[in-house]
Amino acid sequence: EICACLVGSEMCIRDRSWIFISAFVILLVPAVYGYTHYDVYYNLDSTLPRDLDSIVANSKLTDEFNMSSTHMLLADSNMKSKDVNIMLKEMEGVDGVKFALGLDTLIGPAIPEEIIPDSVKSILKSDKWQLIMIGSEYMTATDEVNEQVEVLNNIAKSYDKNAMLIGEAPATKDLIEVTDNDFKTVSAVSIVLIFLIITVVLRSVSLPVILVAVIESAIFMNMGIPAYTGTELPFIASIVIGTIQLGATVDYAILMTTRYKKER
Repeated sequence: EICACLVGSEMCIRDRSWIFISAFVILLVPAVYGYTHYDVYYNLDSTLPRDLDSIVANSKLTDEFNMSSTHMLLADSNMKSKDVNIMLKEMEGVDGVKFALGLDTLIGPAIPEEIIPDSVKSILKSDKWQLIMIGSEYMTATDEVNEQVEVLNNIAKSYDKNAMLIGEAPATKDLIEVTDNDFKTVSAVSIVLIFLIITVVLRSVSLPVILVAVIESAIFMNMGIPAYTGTELPFIASIVIGTIQLGATVDYAILMTTRYKKER
């Protein structure tokens, strides 16, 4: 009778397994969609207190001068004044650029550079580099300013291949490109390593696939919720949540699976 009862219980569990599998598949579809469509922000200034001096200064620039970010261009100090002025005129024609100023544009062609005091000239020009300021009306970390930075970089490189466009917006653009690739690499490597660990510990090929799939699905669900609630996440949230949840839950996955095999 006991054996018959145990066999009946196991058959009952097997008969209901399709419910869990169906629920898993149904929930996975919106989870994956949300995971691939949630919004992120890279401008960490938006999370800082509004009364900070730097935030107050940036707000005044935006309100009074319609200037949201400033780029700095480092170009060869030996570049001819004519070429510099042509380059700056071309940059001023780029969408969203409010001004492009350097030493040559400030003193003009009528004043020889030799009569400018070194104390003044050294602010914008050294033996190797000259500094050019470019004002933008676009906010940092937006698609518009990223496209603007790309165009300005191309213009600068056409006149000086060693020119460097620096500042908050160009640095943020680099951050977006670098972190996007690095986070995907870290996630892929983490999944592979966790898969190998489970394979070695449990000595199975099918169990690592099942456990990693369940863990990743839970991550998709967590990261997918903001897409439906309209919540914008910081760019680092995905890698923090993904790696921590993957690393934390794998221990319990191994523990519960080992206990399950022992009971079987």
